[in-house]
Amino acid sequence: MAKYRNAESYHGRTDQAKENQRGNLVPGGPWQKRRTRELRLNCWWESADLESKRFVYEGHINKRDIKDVPGGELKDEKFLDAWWGELGFEDKKYLYWAIMSPLSKKEKAPILKNIQECLKEKELNNYVK
Repeated sequence: MAKYRNAESYHGRTDQAKENQRGNLVPGGPWQKRRTRELRLNCWWESADLESKRFVYEGHINKRDIKDVPGGELKDEKFLDAWWGELGFEDKKYLYWAIMSPLSKKEKAPILKNIQECLKEKELNNYVK
């Protein structure tokens, strides 16, 4: 008995089921899959506005709401992007899920669409180089 299923064995009863099943077959090895997940998290961060970035930073680092931060202590976007770049994968993943989990599907949809567009653009740029 075979341990693994190949792509030809995935046949759903509907077009949507077939598409969902084949979507689980992400091409590439473990390195490429991890790299794609990291790119997706970075796209999420890049597509956020400055206020959202400040909200995430203050909540994670200083454990306070952005409303409680004095105006002189607010970080600029360059600082926040550098901070995000220094975070490890697990921290980025935790922050992503902490922010995205409470959102409804309707609230997530435009964010996920922006992430997909950014991801396609980044992957296209990598192939051109």
